[in-house]
Amino acid sequence: MSSLRTPEAGTGAALSHAKQALLERWLREGVPRGDRLTIPKRHRAGAEPLSFAQERIWYLDELAAGVPVSNVSGGAVLHGAVDIAALEASFVEVLRRHEVLRSVFSRVGHQLLQTPRRDQTFSISTADLSSLPEPARAAELVRLAREEARAPFDLVAGLPIRSRLIHLAPNEHQLLTSVHHIACDSWSTALLGSELSAAYHAFTLQSQPVLPELPVQYADYAAWQRAELSEETLERDLEYWRARLAGAPSWLDLPPRHPRPRAQQFEGSACSFTISTTLAIALRELSRSEGATLHTALLAAFAVLLQRYSGQDDLIVGTPVLGRNLPELQHLIGCFINSLPLRLQVRRRASFRELLREVRSASQGAFAHQQLPVDRLVQELNPVRDPSRPVLFQAAFDFRREPAPPTSDFVRFPRGPSATAVAGTTVLELNLDIADGPRELAGAMEYSTALFEEDDIVRMTAHYIRILEEAVREPDVPISRLRIVDEGDRRRSISAWGTGEELAAGPLAPVRLEAAARTQPGAIAVIDKEGELTFGQLDSRAHRLANQLRDRGAGPESLIAILLPRSINALVAMLAAWKAGAAFVPLDPSQPESRLRSILDVCRPDIQIDAETLAVWAAELARQPDTSPGLDMHPDQLAYVMYTSGSTGEPKGVMVTHRGLANYLGWAERTYRPTEGSGAPVHTQLTFDLTLTSLLVPLVAGVPVTLLSEVQGPEALVQALQAKGDPYSLVKLTPAHLAAAAGLIRANIARDDARARTRLFVIGGENLTWAALSFWREASPGTRFVNEYGPTETVVGCTAYEAGQPPMGGGSVPIGRP
Repeated sequence: MSSLRTPEAGTGAALSHAKQALLERWLREGVPRGDRLTIPKRHRAGAEPLSFAQERIWYLDELAAGVPVSNVSGGAVLHGAVDIAALEASFVEVLRRHEVLRSVFSRVGHQLLQTPRRDQTFSISTADLSSLPEPARAAELVRLAREEARAPFDLVAGLPIRSRLIHLAPNEHQLLTSVHHIACDSWSTALLGSELSAAYHAFTLQSQPVLPELPVQYADYAAWQRAELSEETLERDLEYWRARLAGAPSWLDLPPRHPRPRAQQFEGSACSFTISTTLAIALRELSRSEGATLHTALLAAFAVLLQRYSGQDDLIVGTPVLGRNLPELQHLIGCFINSLPLRLQVRRRASFRELLREVRSASQGAFAHQQLPVDRLVQELNPVRDPSRPVLFQAAFDFRREPAPPTSDFVRFPRGPSATAVAGTTVLELNLDIADGPRELAGAMEYSTALFEEDDIVRMTAHYIRILEEAVREPDVPISRLRIVDEGDRRRSISAWGTGEELAAGPLAPVRLEAAARTQPGAIAVIDKEGELTFGQLDSRAHRLANQLRDRGAGPESLIAILLPRSINALVAMLAAWKAGAAFVPLDPSQPESRLRSILDVCRPDIQIDAETLAVWAAELARQPDTSPGLDMHPDQLAYVMYTSGSTGEPKGVMVTHRGLANYLGWAERTYRPTEGSGAPVHTQLTFDLTLTSLLVPLVAGVPVTLLSEVQGPEALVQALQAKGDPYSLVKLTPAHLAAAAGLIRANIARDDARARTRLFVIGGENLTWAALSFWREASPGTRFVNEYGPTETVVGCTAYEAGQPPMGGGSVPIGRP
């Protein structure tokens, strides 16, 4: 195998386009070595070990548990009379030449072995559809083709190849052929079609086929590979991959249409698309200008697509290498392919031209260290496993040139949509396959049907083409400015996902709270361990503090940091900030001093309210009027700033306007109906925006809230849920809170007494599974469950899904629609 190592970036950039393309091809496919024989022909007497690639296929079959992910199926229409005896003899001749096609496979202890069968016979099964009318015949042919493509192979006792001849009409037949991936790869399918065609034509002419001599068999290669790839050799490549993948993300977090199953599913389909001749020419020119290849440009655009969909700047994309870099392997049927994990950094401020260089360098480094079997790499790195995802990489890219072996119309093995659609299987979440051509490029996006629907992938391929178009039009603008959505897409998204309602300027949250104080001043508004306040008292105290803040310089767009525990005082401070025209910034006193200091350094609040501040101001507050400062509030005025950790762990302030908050509160009030209950317990920190659901949704509707003890933690929530009294309107919590409460109740209360004192659980903040709801659905059958999703930037929640009966497969609860 190739011993080339990665050229320096400057060296690669200095090469001409032709030399650069040749270098990349040599690195990916191997360097020609003339006629020197490298692999020795062994004298074999029986079973031989599998190659690393064959082992990978064997274990993948076991993982797929009956789904035929390793079946490679193809076929062709044969015109004229068919000589079945000559056709079967042609298969026998190919099997005679290639031992791997007549081998059986077994496990002896911990070792996987292959043994060639001595008998060289082959039978073609037949089916006659000629008597069926055309529509029925076509439908039955599709059914038979799918049946053939999905039929399992018995690798222990049978051949890894089979064929079926379908009689369609006089002088018209369809030949369906399937080979197990353990005995072939894409290059092999072209060889198989070519050799079958040559042998058949020779036998029908009563002559012997003339085919290239095979100096070695696949088992010779497998034995040589294991001897050649010594621990010392592998360690050199391992050293590269350890460094290259250090700190890489565990997986690509693509947003699926369907809830992710608990275990990886292998059912799939594919969508085809075309890259126009004009665009292909422009891509070649752009690649050439950077000393890169078309392969590099197409892969770079795929990386941009994945970055846009996942939000991740650090990606691992799989790519196959042929592994046929020795002359004696060029005409040998077998599985030589290996997969490489390309780590790509998609910096949003970088241009597409700069990304081309990044991808070129990453590709050259990977291709120069392609000897290491991917399974050995996984074993060495031991990455974080998720049973619902493929390990190491979940998306792959394959750019195919026309194969070197001659193709044949006798047996064609399609790639991409035709092959995947027939078999209906896939081993990845996404696999982009593009075939080179003299003019336009043929593409296909293979996908997991457990995660995506066809329209998702059609839209995704349209976005991919749009990225290519934008990249050649503006290769020097930041990647973040490349548009992937056209005006039509934008309008369709608004139509499909928006409500079509014009957001009203009011009533804003402060206005609604003042209205509640006027209409029901004596009704209880808030309760904590220190006591309770009516709506009138809450409004009066907030007015006094607001006037104090005004005297201290607070006004529109001022920031008021509130460093108080969950309490009536904290709620009063929030409302006072609004009445003073300012925005509040909630801070948690229990957080480390360093964290608080870093937030304050970033935020730079105009005023900070804490326990000490309130104590110092006590006398002044008593003298302040309990009437409103009388400020007009604009809907687009800042309401609050929530600090999250962001993707870097550093404090990130999310600013929310009164318009956005009013929109959420109005929607939540209509959806959750807080007046149909006794209010809500507040058990989460004020620094989490999910707390606003249980705190403000009841209050603006004139319903009380209960601020639970911070000291008791989850026990306080359990006590509230188990207390006697009218049911709460809603309880907002995370799946972790739900599980903790269920655990405490199981430990202390009989299931028959576990009914929750709430009409509704609103669950958010984390992925919610159906399993997490099972205890509560049984213990509290009258309770509704809503899965609410939304980043802080969208104001608490932007989608919701009411969980009804769980599906058979379980998994995650959907997040719903806006």
